[in-house]
Amino acid sequence: MAYSIRRPDRKVLQNAARALKSDLSSPHGVYGIVGNLSPGKRQLEIESTPAGKAAGLSTAALGAQLRTRLRANEAQRIQRGRDELKVAANHPPEKRRSPSELARIRPDRPSRGQVQLSDAAFLFERQELAELTRIDGMPTVFVEAKAHDAIIAPNRDRRQVEKGIIQELRSKHPGIVIEREGAGRDESETIETLRILLPLALVAICAVIASFLRSYWKPLNV
Repeated sequence: MAYSIRRPDRKVLQNAARALKSDLSSPHGVYGIVGNLSPGKRQLEIESTPAGKAAGLSTAALGAQLRTRLRANEAQRIQRGRDELKVAANHPPEKRRSPSELARIRPDRPSRGQVQLSDAAFLFERQELAELTRIDGMPTVFVEAKAHDAIIAPNRDRRQVEKGIIQELRSKHPGIVIEREGAGRDESETIETLRILLPLALVAICAVIASFLRSYWKPLNV
């Protein structure tokens, strides 16, 4: 069993994927439940406050100053014979570990002086997924599971999941897209194809029989 979940809101997306994984682990005989929900690196986002804008510090200007201070920047070059030694200055590691420490940094104002970062900007910390796939422009996560055929039938378990947790997630989060993937997707596409082709095939068979019997009514009585 495999499903893809799509939703613009990444927090809702991750919560829905975790709920689906938890529900799949309930039936006896289901194992090997995996999903691309591994957390990635922590990220810090900033946005200039009204006080920061009044001081002439836009979000872009604050970001440029933070990148300059937090990355190792070349401060000096020393020539030693044929070798060249580069000296880089960086913000101390112990002052880069948390937003509260970073908030004490004092960016330079365009005119004169400095302002404390906590006054000039809002700080937001978040953690994205290590792997993020997009389908039709929307962030997508995948959840997969295997089932022991001797214990539980995959088709029966799939129906239970789709009538249960998936229906619940669709009702709780309007706009969320949950679709079958892998063999389940192939099966759905095959059934949909048969729904279209089977009536056409029956009509064609009746037409062939009618051509032999020289009547459109006799095939219906055969």
